[in-house]
Parts: sequence; structure tokens; C-alpha cells
Amino acid sequence: MATAFPDPTADPYPEYAREVADSLDELIRLRRPGGVWDVPWEWYDGGRHAAEFAIAENWWRSFKAIEKLLFIRSHGRLQVD
Repeated sequence: MATAFPDPTADPYPEYAREVADSLDELIRLRRPGGVWDVPWEWYDGGRHAAEFAIAENWWRSFKAIEKLLFIRSHGRLQVD
């Protein structure tokens, strides 16, 4: 499985450590209480495909949550309550 950039074990990581830490802080801050992150887009189709968008949004929300949690975990910042 590929790890998120920059991988904390990769050579260029120290150069970007502060930016990665800031990104991790922001990701954690933006997570909805008791939930996951919203997808950062909408379909601008006048609501013609609202049901389809709701399904796609759920699929993408799940995919992006897994991606973000793997990134957070790879940097030792995942807390399990």
C-alpha cells in the first residue's frame, strides 16, 4: 500500500515536516464532530441529479475519510477513543 506524501520515512520528509504537521492539524480540525469530512465539491446541475449526487457523495466521503485517516495514522496522529 502506498503511503501519503511525504512519507515520514522518506528522505525529503524533514524538509516538509512543518507543512505536513500544519496539514495534519487542519485535517483534524475540519473533521465533523462524530463524523467524517465533507466532500469539497457539489454538482451544479440545478438539482436534476440530486439522488445520484447523494449516492456519489457518500461513496466519495467514505473514500476520502479512509485516505485522510491513513495519512493521519502514518504520522502517528490517530487517536482512538
